[in-house]
Amino acid sequence: MKCFSLSWATVASLMVAFLLTSFTPCEAHAQSLEDLRLEQTTLVAAGGPYIQPTQQQNATARPANKPRPAQLSVYLRVPIALNDALDDSRQMGGGVGLAARFGWDLGIVVPEFHLGGSLHFVSLDNAVTDVEPNLFTNVWVAGGARLQLLNRSRFVPFASAGIRVNFWSVADGLTRSLSPSFGLIGKVGVMLEISMRIALEVMADFHVSFSDLFDSPASFIAPMAGMTFFF
Repeated sequence: MKCFSLSWATVASLMVAFLLTSFTPCEAHAQSLEDLRLEQTTLVAAGGPYIQPTQQQNATARPANKPRPAQLSVYLRVPIALNDALDDSRQMGGGVGLAARFGWDLGIVVPEFHLGGSLHFVSLDNAVTDVEPNLFTNVWVAGGARLQLLNRSRFVPFASAGIRVNFWSVADGLTRSLSPSFGLIGKVGVMLEISMRIALEVMADFHVSFSDLFDSPASFIAPMAGMTFFF
């Protein structure tokens, strides 16, 4: 009888050990899930990084940061003379032009290449000459770099600078082509990213041109608006 009772005691001990081994992981798993839910609730209450999944997106949030290094932009520009760089009988007026830009996005810095053309209307003093108002044209290429202030919103402020090569010509009954002349450019503006592939841009373009066509360096400001495409 003593041996029989010891055998039942051994069996009972094994059964208790088995039950503890089987149910303890489940209880621990349930406890870990409860701890996770509590941690998420605490983070949300404290403004932490946990974000509850939702179908709605913030309209002002910037599109996801995916590789799209190439930028191609087209602009409409309205150049306005800031100084009187012509002789006393002529005065540079307003104008209109088109421009294009190609840039390679490296993050904050965007090396870029520009090309464009514009028409400039020049008024003459008819007391001196009977020639109708002149039409100046300028075709240019330029290179430089843009600095963009990346942030979490869709609005990206930027500023850029570069060197421009101008090809000025003037029509005053005859067309006279001029040799290339250099100029300096600077731009400030803002980009509105409306999607991963398209953005709107507005900016002010400052330009100083050093050309034999002018009595002194000519300064211009050109409001610009256009679109940028990302690739």
